Amino acid sequence: MNMKDKVKSITSRKEKGVILLTIDSSNYLDTNTKMVKALANSGLRGVYVTLNYPYGYLKKKLAESGVKVENIHFVDMITKASGIQTEKKEDCTFIDNPAGLTDLGIVLAGLLPGKDFLFLDSLSTMLLRNESRSVEKFSQFLSARVRAYGVKAVFVSLKRKEDEDIIKTVSQFADEVILV
Repeated sequence: MNMKDKVKSITSRKEKGVILLTIDSSNYLDTNTKMVKALANSGLRGVYVTLNYPYGYLKKKLAESGVKVENIHFVDMITKASGIQTEKKEDCTFIDNPAGLTDLGIVLAGLLPGKDFLFLDSLSTMLLRNESRSVEKFSQFLSARVRAYGVKAVFVSLKRKEDEDIIKTVSQFADEVILV
């Protein structure tokens, strides 16, 4: 299946649920951009959780790539941890600590109702800040929550040896696993 077919597989899914997207690091940002563009530009409204790129940078990059960023609410878990001052934004919620899985769960409980998708970037980065078991438990909790809200979720993970265990675990409760 080529990249175009993989994007179509995600966006054309009628049923809601969890898709685990495993990406090679060489095309990581490009793949994420294509996936988010397909979701947001199809009229779906969603939440993008970023642990890798600050809100301002990510929003600018996505907009430059033609993504309808007005359909996205960002949850930024990296900017404050980098020591950068933030201003209140209508389309972004800043979380102080990238290891704050409880804080993320609380924020998402307020944001997901009424949304169509969640894009979580990435499980790999969560593992840098949290114990593997905590990320596994959070992923299972979040999977149940998105199903309860009727939201399509894409959990991103890098295709690398360090992430093999989380990929195996999340695969058990994902509705589909897509390797890119």
